[in-house]
Amino acid sequence: MPTTITTKTRTTATSRKRKKAPRVVKTKEQTYMGYLLAMMRWRDGIDYPKDHEFSKETLAQVTPLEVARWMKSRVYDNPDANETIDRPKKRSKTVLFWKKAVSYYMPNKRTDWNEIANVGNPTRSGEVNDLVKAIKKMETARLGAESQARRALYPEEYEQCIEMLEQIDDWEVSTFAVAFFRFQLHFIARGDDSAKLRLPDIKPFHQYEHYGITGRLCWSKNVFEDRDAPTQLLVGSMSRIYCVLIGMAIWLEWHFTCNPEPNEFAFGIFGEEDPITIKEHAYESLADVFQDSEFNPVDDGKKGTHSVRKTACDIGRGSACSKDDLDHRARWTKDKRQQDDYTSTTIPFVDAKVAFSLCKGGACYYRQKEESGMTDQWILDYVMVHSKQHLPRQVAIVLGRAALWQMFDATGEQVVPPEMMKRVMDATADLKTAGTYTVPEGENPVAKVPLICDGVDSQLIIEEAFNREEDGGDGDHRVVRRMDRQEVRMLASQIVHLRRELAESRQEAARDSAQNRRDMRQVNANVARLAQRPGYRVVPQAGNNVQPPTEPNNGEGGSSTREVATLSRGPKTLHDLWYEWEHGYAGKKAARLFTAEERGKVKHTFYKRNIFWQKCGEMIRASQMDAQVACDKIYEVYGQNQSVTKILEAMKRDHIDRGGHPQLRNLQL
Repeated sequence: MPTTITTKTRTTATSRKRKKAPRVVKTKEQTYMGYLLAMMRWRDGIDYPKDHEFSKETLAQVTPLEVARWMKSRVYDNPDANETIDRPKKRSKTVLFWKKAVSYYMPNKRTDWNEIANVGNPTRSGEVNDLVKAIKKMETARLGAESQARRALYPEEYEQCIEMLEQIDDWEVSTFAVAFFRFQLHFIARGDDSAKLRLPDIKPFHQYEHYGITGRLCWSKNVFEDRDAPTQLLVGSMSRIYCVLIGMAIWLEWHFTCNPEPNEFAFGIFGEEDPITIKEHAYESLADVFQDSEFNPVDDGKKGTHSVRKTACDIGRGSACSKDDLDHRARWTKDKRQQDDYTSTTIPFVDAKVAFSLCKGGACYYRQKEESGMTDQWILDYVMVHSKQHLPRQVAIVLGRAALWQMFDATGEQVVPPEMMKRVMDATADLKTAGTYTVPEGENPVAKVPLICDGVDSQLIIEEAFNREEDGGDGDHRVVRRMDRQEVRMLASQIVHLRRELAESRQEAARDSAQNRRDMRQVNANVARLAQRPGYRVVPQAGNNVQPPTEPNNGEGGSSTREVATLSRGPKTLHDLWYEWEHGYAGKKAARLFTAEERGKVKHTFYKRNIFWQKCGEMIRASQMDAQVACDKIYEVYGQNQSVTKILEAMKRDHIDRGGHPQLRNLQL
């Protein structure tokens, strides 16, 4: 359980602290230029000024060896260190960042280094890559520098952080930090991305307008085009520590109270309009918590703002969400596929499934009880007084219900600014006086209704879960009706799974059928080749009796047809071509038995094929191999995938130019 934190003295909106001056943050180009200057100063021995600009000709003279030696001087304090023996003092990711920084300014930064021409990007060379691999190998053997990566927060640590942030003695900083890190966890976002959340991107959840709201992070680091920023769901949690709606509601209302001037950023603390400055304020708040003596970490691992994002991933994976589902929620894209250009990037069921898993105790929505007399307009008039002017009406209502629940909770006075509390409590007292507020004393006028989500035929379905306490004794028919709906959804989900399994079975059967057809074609081809084995065949004339050719013709009514001296058209294999030479095809004379006159009729074709026939015959006679092996040897020399025509052309060229292929001449000995 989180550590109980004592309430500190708070400041009000009129006496809030002045904002700290944020530390100077360098741009990407300034950071990269710093490493390029460091390398060039080491290389040339010249103290270049910070604003020095290197010409392309100067940078083109940098070699891979110089880059590798500079990196070694920083990693090992010795440019001539042996990376396979010496222990590195820097991590491989640090070296990769140096590589990226220097590569940013290289003239040929998109070209690998060419060892022969000595041109290209020297950071993309064997020397630099081998150095990085050696450092990684040392890290694997626990001989490298200590990792500086931030670990994920344990759930109890995250809960401690939220409770301690709620006790910061400045209401604006407190509500800002709580909302910021609840949003970061719920969206699996980087701190930089969360700071860039814009008010116009917070919209109602039109499909289920009472259950949550939606948001988009269009300026995220991983977003390179508008399609990479899907519309995503924000839903309440049964645990107030994890409820993003409570955090956003209280922060936005207090933010607009303190900073009424226009500002497009949702987390514009102190009226800031610079995302970098907003991020720095959040980082400082969390760093103060980690350094506080009251914070009790589970272990001594390094922690930071990135730990919140890792915590969200651990919670999602622990709730049986797949990696693909988490990638969608966290807006992570790896290998882009063609379908990404056509399908919608907003997948409600996948996004909602992960969002629900990040709600400890389950997801819920807030609903004011009928006996409270608190209508939606009342919430806008007394709870979200300033927010309704900056947010869509339905968004303000959903957030206002969450804020109202928190105000009537036991922890309300500790986490809600007193000005907001007083305004709402005074309005509630008026309802009691008018007799419209009949909620029993000590009971919250806003109910948390558990939600469950499911998907049927790619459609998101969100329904209220069975909760006997919320039925209010309105008869068993309501219970039965809800249970019936849940059973129908369960059956519909099972039908979808069965359809998917049936489709997969059909695909598997289609693959097997295709494989069987391929096998049968191969069998038929083999049978055809066997049918062409040597055997004497004659073609009878119509209506005449056929006698064996070994018997002389008696001239009385029958004769055998003379075999035709022609060559086949387009033999498929060399084996078929050799069979034509030795035996001939059905009704055709063997090519080796052609007379000079018969050869002349097919002079060109016979000449091309004769080169193969003579070579194959020489190989059979010289090496005592059969025709099958001889043909396979010729295939091995000229290529297994080459056609018969191309092999004959190649053999003709070799015969004319050099008296045959050298590898085949050796077989004549």
